[in-house]
Parts: sequence; C-alpha cells; structure tokens
Amino acid sequence: MLQSIRRSVELGAKADEFMNEKDFTSFKKDPDFLEAIVPKSEDKK
Repeated sequence: MLQSIRRSVELGAKADEFMNEKDFTSFKKDPDFLEAIVPKSEDKK
C-alpha cells in the first residue's frame, strides 16, 4: 500500500487527498503513512 501511495504522490496526488479519505483514518498517525504522503521535494525542507 505504501508503495502505491508514494507513486500516487509522485504523480501529483496531494497529502490532503489521503488525509481526508475515510479509508485511511486508521493510518493518520502512522509514521510510515505520513512519510509516504509527503512529496520528496518537500521532505527536505
């Protein structure tokens, strides 16, 4: 799942899209999930 999320982000999906999706509610505090929804260009800031 995380690989798919990372790929979606690479293709332009926004973090809000995942955070607002009820299917991901149980993952909203998961560090791996949170890392996956941050675009690589932003995680260096």
